[in-house]
Amino acid sequence: MAGKAHSFWAGLLQQYGSAWETYRQTGLVFPVSGGAKGYNETADILTETVDGVPLDELYEQIMTSIRMLNRMRNPLIERLTFPVAAPFEEVMQIIGDEFEEADEFAQPKGIRLGVPWNMGFSLKYMDLGIRYTFRFLGRARASQIRALNNSALEADQRLLFKTVLERVFRNLTDSVTLEASGRVANVYPFYNGDETTLPAVPPPWKSYTHTNTHTHFLVSGGATVDSGDLDEMELHIHHHGYTEGATLILLANREQVNTINTFRIADADRWDFIPKAGISMFGQLIGGQPTDESGLAAFPGFRGRYGNINVIEEDYIPAKYMVLLASGGVRGERNPIGIREHENAALRGLKLIPQFERYPLRESFYHHAIGSGVRHPGAGVVMQVKASGDYEIPALSLQGQGGR
Repeated sequence: MAGKAHSFWAGLLQQYGSAWETYRQTGLVFPVSGGAKGYNETADILTETVDGVPLDELYEQIMTSIRMLNRMRNPLIERLTFPVAAPFEEVMQIIGDEFEEADEFAQPKGIRLGVPWNMGFSLKYMDLGIRYTFRFLGRARASQIRALNNSALEADQRLLFKTVLERVFRNLTDSVTLEASGRVANVYPFYNGDETTLPAVPPPWKSYTHTNTHTHFLVSGGATVDSGDLDEMELHIHHHGYTEGATLILLANREQVNTINTFRIADADRWDFIPKAGISMFGQLIGGQPTDESGLAAFPGFRGRYGNINVIEEDYIPAKYMVLLASGGVRGERNPIGIREHENAALRGLKLIPQFERYPLRESFYHHAIGSGVRHPGAGVVMQVKASGDYEIPALSLQGQGGR
């Protein structure tokens, strides 16, 4: 039998010229080699960290932490945004309508909702690689691997915060091309005084009317913030109807908050600033402590209240800038910013995508498809604190932990 096999093989070699060409032309399978050195057995595969935590268990812990993060968004972002999954949506703006005197035969006029505005939302695919070499996994403790995952979770929170802030501070209309259809959607800012970039003139509300040059990107006119700046920002939201039934949230850098802390009626300011802990003078509380209808009192950056404005200290806000937003509640429909995620529900939120299904910790990458757009252009206002000149879009630097 051995002789016949040898003769058969010799004939094939003569026909095809080489062993490689013989295997390629005939479809024969290469013989397994290396047997003299032994086979890799299951016991030889790295299955746990140096402190005895199984890698499969550790991977599931990481996936659980990501699922929890997706369910519990940044508490501040949840109060300012509304989740959207489409590249654009029709959003009704706040309008007013009036009763009229009825006569005996006439039909009353109907409520005129007006034309909804098509507000667009961007979408970008963002990712962050995480790679563990075989040697690293062999010597690493579980706490080290968890720490790397926590770093990625923190980076995702900064991405979320930056996605919102970049939209808030940008006073220009952007356009995005839709993947499926190639259509172009406009992503609008708050009212920016440019009649060519908004869907329509701001609708009237009560006794307030507006022109198409109306803007919510303001310059203070002074080198430092004063109470009149906050009053003006509040008025810009009030005269569009967004202060009714909403929580006003001011985001400002510590530099501006330290000045806001000093506002007093005795100094001709409209309101006393009431700190979170109240002001004590000779054992007497001046003013009432801010109530907590919105759940902000326990928020780490909450510093107090000026009138109906809740002041949040957030150093991701550049110095010399302030943002006032009307919150309709956690993921409220009237929140000013839309956070867009993928149309496919399976691709929403932060994902950890393994490159090796059998050994997912060896090489994976975190992925988040995310974008944003203004939903209610009258529900937010931005002020740059400077003596003169036009509004300038700030450069954002979101480094290190933060964003609460």
